[in-house]
Amino acid sequence: MPEQVDGALKMYGMAMGPFEMGDLAGNDIGWLVRKSRGLTDPATRPANIRYCEIGDKMCAAGRLGHKTGKGWYKYDKSVKGAIVDGEVAELIKEHRNAVGAPQHTVTDAEVIERCLYPLVNEAFLTLEESIAARPSDIDVVYTNGYGFPDWRGGPMFWAETEVGLPRLLATIRRYQAQFPNVPHWRPSQLLVNLAEANEPLSAWEAHLPGRAGLPGRAKL
Repeated sequence: MPEQVDGALKMYGMAMGPFEMGDLAGNDIGWLVRKSRGLTDPATRPANIRYCEIGDKMCAAGRLGHKTGKGWYKYDKSVKGAIVDGEVAELIKEHRNAVGAPQHTVTDAEVIERCLYPLVNEAFLTLEESIAARPSDIDVVYTNGYGFPDWRGGPMFWAETEVGLPRLLATIRRYQAQFPNVPHWRPSQLLVNLAEANEPLSAWEAHLPGRAGLPGRAKL
């Protein structure tokens, strides 16, 4: 449920979780982006990509966040903060039943893995594609611009020192096997090269795809 996801990420060190952030910014912003990309219409979205319609149904029902008094949570001017809303739990249950998704217990550790490991994987891709110049630049951006807890050092530092690159890769591959139609679980080739060689993040440049006979970037 939204409150567990947000709670786990706040315990990790974030100022707020993604559902609280969505309500604050306005859930219709992401909805309009999805519409512009043809994702909200089953006829135009890629058939081989997993897509969740819960956010779209929320917006269609007028649950846009703070500005409408309800979103992933409900809001009351006389009460400080977000209020857990049973209507959202019912909407999620209805969607789960409609798509035949089995219910299972999700731990806070799984929440962290499924929210932050794809972020780190994408960071490795930005290094592959020369979008970022070095891992420390990514950490600086996230700690200073995106609210990543600075005491964890940033996503790249955290991934190496607290998670470990081999464990990170193994977990991403496990989720990739579980969700093969979710693109963000396709591991970065740079991450694969470093983790399989058991090399530190500081050696990243020597393990860029295509260098010294290493595998090239995986095709999408």
